[in-house]
Amino acid sequence: MSKFINIKEKLFSSIYVDDCNCIVCDKELSLKNRYGLCKACNNSIPRNSGKVCVKCGKPIYDESEYCMVCQNNKRYFERASAPLIYKGIAEKLILNYKFYNKRYLAKYLASFLSDEYLDKEYLADILIPVPVTDKVRTERSFCQTDLLATELGKKLNIEVGLTIVSKIKETAHQAKLGGRERQTNIEGAFKLNGDVKGKRVLIIDDILTTGATLSELARVILKGRPESVEGLTLSNAEYKPYME
Repeated sequence: MSKFINIKEKLFSSIYVDDCNCIVCDKELSLKNRYGLCKACNNSIPRNSGKVCVKCGKPIYDESEYCMVCQNNKRYFERASAPLIYKGIAEKLILNYKFYNKRYLAKYLASFLSDEYLDKEYLADILIPVPVTDKVRTERSFCQTDLLATELGKKLNIEVGLTIVSKIKETAHQAKLGGRERQTNIEGAFKLNGDVKGKRVLIIDDILTTGATLSELARVILKGRPESVEGLTLSNAEYKPYME
């Protein structure tokens, strides 16, 4: 049965134009690849491959082991990392995926996540996407983190817990707030619904800016006594003073 499903998925996906054209510049691909990028865009996408904060994975450009945000804030997750830096092509792709209903991008973006998962040697029993409220889900017509986690789960053969946690509080857009405001804004926003006892939990999100959302969700999940809680985000924003 699973073999039939895999064949069906490959056949179904092969009819889409996005398999033949670069997902950024729309240039025809001379060779298909799992990132959906032409050579130029693949070389230009900002990868988070330099020195990073050992806690949240944020790019660091000095001799510190921890970014300023992690130095000044309590973290409930053990570690987090991201394959991309939130700028340039990466920012464009994520915004198109998240706000313009380009769901087909999920399978390509999940390839960056799977690379990061393997490179950083994560060992997860379950993937839990950062949830959105019903209101946001309706506005966007889908939950971008649910789809990312689902695609990643397929690639890595890991369980995905779409209903393990829920977002029960409407919050202001984190992007419009400073670091301290983000923490206050997200407090009490999540509820644990399912069993995570003894499991290695990996939280999936699209962007880590200050880490306030990831940390608050980890705090709630820890109430269920998992073995560990870590984070994997598609991108990480570069440090700016307002993040503190």
